[in-house]
Amino acid sequence: MVLPDYTELSNFSTRKDGKKLTVDLSVCLVINKLSDPVDTINSIYHFTSQTNYKTEVLIINVDKEGYKYDRLLASFPQLRILLPKEKISFNQVLPLGIRESLAHYVMILTDDFKIKSVDMEILQTYFSQNSTGILIPQITGEYDEIIPNIIKASVKNGFLDTVSIDKQGTALSSFYAKYPCFIINKDMFLARNIELSDYEDHSYSLLELGLRVWRESYMILQVSNYKVRLLSAPKQDVHFDSNNPDYIRFNYSSFTGQDSAAGRGRKIFGIVLKWAVTFRFGKIGRLLGAIKNVGDIPKADEKYPVDDRTVFRTVNGDLD
Repeated sequence: MVLPDYTELSNFSTRKDGKKLTVDLSVCLVINKLSDPVDTINSIYHFTSQTNYKTEVLIINVDKEGYKYDRLLASFPQLRILLPKEKISFNQVLPLGIRESLAHYVMILTDDFKIKSVDMEILQTYFSQNSTGILIPQITGEYDEIIPNIIKASVKNGFLDTVSIDKQGTALSSFYAKYPCFIINKDMFLARNIELSDYEDHSYSLLELGLRVWRESYMILQVSNYKVRLLSAPKQDVHFDSNNPDYIRFNYSSFTGQDSAAGRGRKIFGIVLKWAVTFRFGKIGRLLGAIKNVGDIPKADEKYPVDDRTVFRTVNGDLD
């Protein structure tokens, strides 16, 4: 993937004696012109100043709007600010942050989150197993209530449904990172050459990332040693939505095999017929337009190490 053009502000050199520096963890904060990242930045500062592990902080401003960075550059010992020349979307933010990071593990988060605790020693143990692709945190709300963040999923008639559950455990599998707050294995991402589609709603880029990670035989785990607080409203689960072009596009482009796509045509025909007899022709046009815009779809299900049945069986395996 070609990275977007950007400029960089930094308070340190990423190279020493001609070699690129390495750190234990890169914390990548994604902001935009509407962000209010004070609480998030304070939590990052507290975490990085307390840990004995080497860290760097990356800030990606997707809008390149004016922001007072002088104080931040003075506060963090290793801070880099990436300013794309044009506004970029999440499917560009993720590879930019990962490729420009100095660590093998990259924490992605937005100003919707505040870091509570990160046990780096335990997290490194998970990643050392080589089968871990993404670690997601336990999430709490304003009053320390648990926000379900373990995602189970199934495909029926060619369309995905998900449900968020809260279950106690040291490490539990999740279909995807529901929120843009996770730690990703950089080596996995680059080795598997993961590229994400561009959606209006970045939730579908996260869905695509999760599905791709599992298909590539890596795991996504929620771990108890990584905790954050959600500063905004919880997200709804993904359910069948014939009115959402992103949902239609994700399902048509992601599930193309005979098993996973079986029954989709009948499902769509039934919806179109129902709308036709109630004279909702505008909705019919939008639905068929969304399907048409998917374009020619490669047989994605046939080229990955793990088939979809195994993915869903594994993801849902610890429900009992």
